[in-house]
Amino acid sequence: MTVADVRQLAEEALADVETDEQTRKLVDLIDAAEPGAVTEALTALAPVLPDADSDAHRSWVCVLLWDALGTLPSDPLYGLIALTDFWETMGRPAWKPHSVQGIDDALTPNEYYTDDRFNLALTRHSQWLEREVARIGGVLPTATV
Repeated sequence: MTVADVRQLAEEALADVETDEQTRKLVDLIDAAEPGAVTEALTALAPVLPDADSDAHRSWVCVLLWDALGTLPSDPLYGLIALTDFWETMGRPAWKPHSVQGIDDALTPNEYYTDDRFNLALTRHSQWLEREVARIGGVLPTATV
């Protein structure tokens, strides 16, 4: 999935939505050369989409997750917190591959924030991402967004 593909998805998804000038500027940022600007724009635009289960929205989530997985802290505590924060930003959709400690499971913090749980979470997220991109019909990028 290229930045141009993401831009096209944004345009299509927002075609029937009333947008303000700030939203248009965010869409324009998708063409920015700096990866941080693209990620920032997509994160800000995600809640604007009318249907959180649409392929357009889920495509954005895939791009953002792919980027997030490449920048997670290596420490299990901070890495798992970062994954939870990511899914909070995305509105905690029912289809997320992430389990939140104490909410989606009955694990104590000492049981949850371990190397094994972090590695399991990374594996689940990577596998989910591959399946989701294949379902949508896209291709994972070979470099960061």
